[in-house]
Amino acid sequence: MIEQKQQARSLIRLAHLLFVASVLVSLLTGLRIYIANEPGWIWVSMVLPQGNVHLWHFLSGGLLGFSCVLYVAATLIRRRMPKLQKRTVRTRLFSITHYFGLALLSLSLLTGTALLSGLALFANEVWLTIHLCSAVGFVVYFLVHITAAFLAQPWQQVLQYFWLNNLALKSMAIPGVLAVVVIAGAGYAFVQPATLTMSQTREAMDIDGEAREAVWQDAEKQSLQTYQGYRQPVQGTTVTVQAAHDKDYAYFYLTWQDDTRSQTHLPLIKTEEGWQVLQTGAIDADENIHYEDKFALMLSRSSQLGGAGTVQLGHEPLSDSPQPKNQRGFHYTTDNSITDVWHWKSVRTGLSLGQADDNYFGPPTPSDSEYKRYTAGYQKDRDDCEHLLRWNGSDFQTKPECGGFVMNWELLKDGIVTPLRLPAEPALLKRLGNVDNDPTTSDYGSWWLDWDDTMAYSPDDDKYPVGTIMPSVLSLGPFSQGRGDVTAVGHWRDGQWHLEIKRRLETGSEYDLPIEDGMHLWVSTFDHAQTRHSYHLRPLKLEMGF
Repeated sequence: MIEQKQQARSLIRLAHLLFVASVLVSLLTGLRIYIANEPGWIWVSMVLPQGNVHLWHFLSGGLLGFSCVLYVAATLIRRRMPKLQKRTVRTRLFSITHYFGLALLSLSLLTGTALLSGLALFANEVWLTIHLCSAVGFVVYFLVHITAAFLAQPWQQVLQYFWLNNLALKSMAIPGVLAVVVIAGAGYAFVQPATLTMSQTREAMDIDGEAREAVWQDAEKQSLQTYQGYRQPVQGTTVTVQAAHDKDYAYFYLTWQDDTRSQTHLPLIKTEEGWQVLQTGAIDADENIHYEDKFALMLSRSSQLGGAGTVQLGHEPLSDSPQPKNQRGFHYTTDNSITDVWHWKSVRTGLSLGQADDNYFGPPTPSDSEYKRYTAGYQKDRDDCEHLLRWNGSDFQTKPECGGFVMNWELLKDGIVTPLRLPAEPALLKRLGNVDNDPTTSDYGSWWLDWDDTMAYSPDDDKYPVGTIMPSVLSLGPFSQGRGDVTAVGHWRDGQWHLEIKRRLETGSEYDLPIEDGMHLWVSTFDHAQTRHSYHLRPLKLEMGF
């Protein structure tokens, strides 16, 4: 009996330690994830963990479940033993706090599981709210529980709950191994990605964003529930995905809700002092008003939850590199691998070029300029067109063999800027339609200028009146090299974006991944936001249909 009593106490001590450790890690990493898309909480960032916190958040959840198994085992052992100590009012109050903690634990695990699995019983807004409230409740629980413990028992006895001996370690050996195997096995099975079969087609595919081809009527359709996108619906944005191939090319058709068509990408406005860039946070890589709608698709070999290990959150995840300007973090890999990223920018590459910018996430690169935004492992596919403009002594010239886009200023700053170009004809600005800077309304104009329709800026030619709005995007035609591997055409209608994408199954580039069985697919939506996109936790696994 004495040995059983010691064994129960040892298990309880171990469960307490694991419980406290897992709850603290869950709280800190969860808060880091929460504030990533909440600008007003950035001040908290300095005291929170950084890096791949999604992984640690998931692991701490598993550890929390493991500690619960140990605690239940110890409780069952104790209930079989006679009570040797009379229960007082204080000890009864102390016991009651356990039920409060149990309720919070149940809510936390339930809502976390629902968010991870995409359980549709309630909207994401409900799950997220309850998950956050249970986390805040844990803070209250710790204070109440610790206070009650010291009131009910001598402080020396309370501290014994956090002291391990050899008996505790021996006691957990068999149940611990079994619990780890069961929890790890259940967790592995639970987080396996859903499969998306790529239908094979023999018909000619016209990439127009309209899904006119017969293959799109029959292709399997999967829905990815993304959430936390800034200014996006609190319940999340659902992206529907279809995929096909013809043995040479892969095709994707994607749709998602967006109540407004947003194309006013950092436009220039004429003031009394000169031209200014309309922006509220672009200098800090955090513009959320004067920005275009975007969409990102990522391919990865890894299925690691929360972005294949490429999401490194924090104000300084790389101690020897420049800090992220928006204090939110970077994208990069830590194992020298790459993920393939197709970044459809509705004005800069989409409607103007009919492409998505072919990029990748890889190991963090050194900073090469104090003036350029540092992006760590988020890089453009490398080729000899990285610099699209060259200086000829009096004006910038384009590289006709390259294509792409440039911004209509030499240096983005908060103040007066000098445009690179002016419209060759003032009438070209009529393409903007009725300009409305309200982010809650749609715009319907063409918010770019073709390079050939412009002329070099000269103060003598700048006769535009104060208040004139001019596009900031100068289109040079489609990318012709590494960044131009992805054809993408999108249309917005009736509150939805419809996007059709095409790329070779194998490009031969070291910065691209092949599209084949077992590749994983991720998506993100941007609602006129520069960096605050939505995301999902589990990818889709691609299978080639035959």
